[in-house]
Amino acid sequence: MLQFSCPHCQAQVSARPEQAGQRFDCPHCQKRFKVPGAAAATSQSDDFFDWDDSPPANSAP
Repeated sequence: MLQFSCPHCQAQVSARPEQAGQRFDCPHCQKRFKVPGAAAATSQSDDFFDWDDSPPANSAP
């Protein structure tokens, strides 16, 4: 099962993998949205936020 948040009400919902990319009605708020792909739905890795560890650029005086 794919686990993801509704983009409208933020409720945690799930769908079958074969529903990825299809329209889906949220069981909580009833709004329709597209089910994210498997990679987007399950991506919870450390690179979720594109952190930039480089020092900030010096601004001109």
